[in-house]
Amino acid sequence: MEDPLLDIGNDIRSLSDFKRKTGEFVDRVRASGHPLALTINGKAELVVQDAASCQTLVDRVDTLDALEGIKRGLADVFSPRCSHCGSVEFRGVGVRNTVERAAHWFFLPYRCSLCGRHFFLFRWMAPEAGLG
Repeated sequence: MEDPLLDIGNDIRSLSDFKRKTGEFVDRVRASGHPLALTINGKAELVVQDAASCQTLVDRVDTLDALEGIKRGLADVFSPRCSHCGSVEFRGVGVRNTVERAAHWFFLPYRCSLCGRHFFLFRWMAPEAGLG
């Protein structure tokens, strides 16, 4: 079955024409898999589509919604955040002690602008990676 694309020349009809030739239009929709747009007073108001094509379209939309959710989730996981309050507003701070100085090659120190707590980000997650 073809993708259910709308053929402007054949797939837009008036509602009154559809009422008169319902059987013919239903057979055409089933055979082509294309939706049929129905107009009322020259304006497209309704779409008629066979169940299989509709289910394919719904499945595609569900897949796209799932992919968009995964994309948002991955962006959220890999975006740097304060480990205490989850804020994304923070600023880099200097190394304060010997322990921080020893780990500075791997972690960069930050201070959250919202809660004021200090936290560390892996160097590759830091917004200013390579600086400091």
